[in-house]
Amino acid sequence: MKQSEVKTLEQLADYINEREDWPLKVDDIIESNGWKYLKENDWVVCLDSEGNRAELNEDGKVEVVYSDAK
Repeated sequence: MKQSEVKTLEQLADYINEREDWPLKVDDIIESNGWKYLKENDWVVCLDSEGNRAELNEDGKVEVVYSDAK
């Protein structure tokens, strides 16, 4: 998947998890989708407008955690 094709948090998780090294371009993906990048948090990568979040799990993989509002 190309960086420009990432439009959902699920796609962001796949994009990051498919790579061996942390892709430095995730800031651009997060910004282009209007998500909030959480630089100060070690586990949460970003939040979307509905409060869903992409975060690191115990295995170091990114997963999507849905807000209770859904």
